[in-house]
Amino acid sequence: MHLTWTSQSPIAAGWYWWKGVDVDEGEIIEVFVQTREGESELRAWLARDERSFPLATIKGQFAGPLPYPVGEVQTDDSSVAEAD
Repeated sequence: MHLTWTSQSPIAAGWYWWKGVDVDEGEIIEVFVQTREGESELRAWLARDERSFPLATIKGQFAGPLPYPVGEVQTDDSSVAEAD
């Protein structure tokens, strides 16, 4: 799956890549629905600011949503070193 940067804001909850205006590197944000007093709005959680913002106020480019992983990775316990 290839993601493409777009200036169109997400329309559904999920995890997205986001890069602000005049920023070269992206970061992963969580877009979620918040309902208060019967009104719902999409908000974005920005970990670097440790708070959420109304999605409509977040400018820049988005890519996503990121797909949820499927399957399970099999590990070989013998390759894990034990700490003393």
